[in-house]
Amino acid sequence: MSYKISISFLFFSIFLIFSCNNSNTTCENLAKGDVCVIVKNKSGKLIKSVELKHSKKPYKIENLENNQNANISYNSPGESSYQIAVIFEDGKRIKSNGSYTEGGYTMTEIIHENKIETKFGTTY
Repeated sequence: MSYKISISFLFFSIFLIFSCNNSNTTCENLAKGDVCVIVKNKSGKLIKSVELKHSKKPYKIENLENNQNANISYNSPGESSYQIAVIFEDGKRIKSNGSYTEGGYTMTEIIHENKIETKFGTTY
């Protein structure tokens, strides 16, 4: 009986590892009308806070290490826009100019030490 439990636990553990892999760095499995924003820290510094300001609600990522990625997705069946505000660990702040989006868009925000670079794509 304990052998079956051990095998079941092993399969469950493997399932969890693969189902959680890259869950915060990809834009897979978005619903129709969703926008995905991938945030990449290429600043050489720890980012204390990244805030995506969107008309419906703000989204926040905290403690984003250098060379770490995270994503934010939100539903936007029509036209919308957002702006990114970054606070580095040393207190320095930078903001993006703002980006226009529609559902199905994938945006990549690359955070450098002195600027935020925006790249555009679509998911469908």
